[in-house]
Amino acid sequence: MAHELDRSGAPILHFYYCPHHKEGSVPIYAVDCECRKPKPGMINQAIKDYDVDPKSSFLIGDSQRDVDAAEAAGVKGYL
Repeated sequence: MAHELDRSGAPILHFYYCPHHKEGSVPIYAVDCECRKPKPGMINQAIKDYDVDPKSSFLIGDSQRDVDAAEAAGVKGYL
């Protein structure tokens, strides 16, 4: 996906992911964190990293959790 978008002139600058799940089997990652959607941690980090204006931005997601995370970060979310 990243390669195709880059070739089309729309590079992805960074991928954010959350390795945590409070019921996970790896103890170091089995925590409740701020980056696991629908919490806004990953979006807030991107806003900080790239000096994004949340009010002038939007997020398109494929689940309600994506929309909820966006809106918790002050970004308009769409399915």
